[in-house]
Amino acid sequence: MMDKLKSVHYALLAIFTLAALIHAQDQSDFISIDCGKAEGPDSIHLANGIKYTSDENFIDTGLSGSVDPKFFSKDSEDPFNTVRSFPEGNKNCYTLNPTQGKNGKYLIRAGFMYGNYDGKNKTPQFDLYLGGSLWETINLDHVYSPLTKEIIHVPSTDYIFVCLINTGLGVPFISSLELRTLNTSLYKTENPSTESLSLLARFNLGSNSEVRYMDDIYDRIWTPKITTDWETSRLSISDIYGYGSLAYQPPISVMITAVKPNNDDGSLVFSCYLSADPNYRYYSYKYFAEIETLQSNQIREFNLSENGEQIYGPYRPEFLSTFTVPSGPLKAETIKIEITKTENSTLPPILNAVELYSVRDFSQPLTLQNDVNAMMSIKKTYQVRKKTGKVIPAPLKITPGKALIAAAMRTIVLLE
Repeated sequence: MMDKLKSVHYALLAIFTLAALIHAQDQSDFISIDCGKAEGPDSIHLANGIKYTSDENFIDTGLSGSVDPKFFSKDSEDPFNTVRSFPEGNKNCYTLNPTQGKNGKYLIRAGFMYGNYDGKNKTPQFDLYLGGSLWETINLDHVYSPLTKEIIHVPSTDYIFVCLINTGLGVPFISSLELRTLNTSLYKTENPSTESLSLLARFNLGSNSEVRYMDDIYDRIWTPKITTDWETSRLSISDIYGYGSLAYQPPISVMITAVKPNNDDGSLVFSCYLSADPNYRYYSYKYFAEIETLQSNQIREFNLSENGEQIYGPYRPEFLSTFTVPSGPLKAETIKIEITKTENSTLPPILNAVELYSVRDFSQPLTLQNDVNAMMSIKKTYQVRKKTGKVIPAPLKITPGKALIAAAMRTIVLLE
């Protein structure tokens, strides 16, 4: 009877996994922009199968360019091979119109690869804004190093504006812009209407391989992390009979690796410096799944503490079943996650993956939806384009009243 129940359990898990994989094939909710790409057919990134489109329909300012050929990716369709730069105007904005519209939850990712596209061999510094609020300051360390910034955001309007701001320290540019739709039940904050989550780190522990789409249905990028303080454990995919994944749905390829302490004291410690500000607010997400087949006399049980406070436990991870422990908002300069085995445990604790996010306060009032709709309608009707900070309407056979058009132009300038 027990074997029959296990078979049914594994069959159900296999169905759920297959459904997730089928969903992963669908990019209908994706916005994937190769900035600076010439207008034409979409290109497919060979490494992950993502279809990238030109940015011509998302912005009407800036110049297209390519990085120095010596920095080209082996994949000719890699969006980091091209850039759009903005030598004119202090503020230039991409306009995104995601399928779920306002109050949906989205992962937004901006990519930057200078690659000496302008021949000056000097990386610029500039600000990246989301709507009217600062998202990040972009400061690239090297000519050849790509940089990505990622945020989880709930917009109050149907349109999302991603803007590059010239701060006088070089010409702003961008290589790629991506938007992914998330389940609204994920990554909750205390004030979802004003707070967004900016990614600090997302680690695939015990692995030396990066993971993203198609393994991850939300196209989260999981960075590999191994240190000499940990032992690694890995399960072959061919050994998987069933896989349980709760709401956050981390990919199987992430959860089949884990780390454990390489000493006998029974504690696994993950620490990370956050900020010099003791009031720095962050959220963390810890992922667990047993990937070893335990003998009848073996027990893996542990308690989970964060910054000195026990937040969960005692807990026994289930075989091939993912469990997520979120926490936050917390205030700290440094995060310290400590996983300690209990007195009952014969095995050391494990940790498969971890995510860290800082809180971005976007409480500054944003443009009302009606104002945004009016602005987009005016831009479409009058083919408004912005050049060097000025708004130039296309010639019209019938010219509206000067007061109306002047008010419309002022609205557009303020929004952009």
